[in-house]
Amino acid sequence: LKKLSESSSLQDRDVKLALIAAIPDLSHRSALVARTAKAPQEPTNSVSRAVGSKAKAVRVALERARNHVRLARIKRVKIVPADLIMDLETFYGSERLSLPEGAKTVLALFTLNSYTFDLFDTTPYLQIDSATGGCGKTTLLLHLEVTCDRAYLGADPSEAALFRRIDRDKPTWLLDEAAVLHGHDERANAIRAVLDAGYRKGATVSRCVGENNDLRDFEVFCPKVFGLVGSLRGTTLDRCIIIHMVKMMHTLKTRRRMLYRLAAPLREKLEAYATL
Repeated sequence: LKKLSESSSLQDRDVKLALIAAIPDLSHRSALVARTAKAPQEPTNSVSRAVGSKAKAVRVALERARNHVRLARIKRVKIVPADLIMDLETFYGSERLSLPEGAKTVLALFTLNSYTFDLFDTTPYLQIDSATGGCGKTTLLLHLEVTCDRAYLGADPSEAALFRRIDRDKPTWLLDEAAVLHGHDERANAIRAVLDAGYRKGATVSRCVGENNDLRDFEVFCPKVFGLVGSLRGTTLDRCIIIHMVKMMHTLKTRRRMLYRLAAPLREKLEAYATL
């Protein structure tokens, strides 16, 4: 580094910065940036920005390479859809959940649909409800979060966050504590309008954005799941398949990290299924 710092060659300077950018430890990288900036009397901030830019390029290249390797591996996975459905039914049929008869198959098919919903004109919603709290609704949403494609689990969204995220990510939207939809204020009505339209391909909502209030259409088509005590009403309920949960006497604790680990082989198969 000292030799490179004393060099006036631009090529050598780029080599030096690339070497520092490749160091993952941020404190070590900062120390080297400060040391390197001294020899050519270059501002530390300038060197730091240049290293940061190169480090970002390294991260992007590594992520692109990992995705390339992952996709190549996924394409070699042999998928039998009937076996994949059975695997999903086994995952949802764990002792952590108390599901009504037939719900495992519904959940398995909904999960498959989350990877291919854009091939169809409509997509169903799920309503996961119960008469009282503590019946496992959130636990089931966690199971869906680790298996469904681009799943986003949240509660109490704003209307703007809802349609912007759907337009950008095309997620499987998992809404916990969906009783927010029972309200009659302007916000609840606006959210219900997005959800009522979002079961159909090509559905959009028009909003003014930017300083000039430019009109833009946001796509709102994606699979959605609502967890709540009680039930939805009106047209949103008409879009739903209902899974009614009941309280269990004894349940196992559920941790998101553990579920991600258990679901990892399933996710790889599901991604392979989506490429068929």
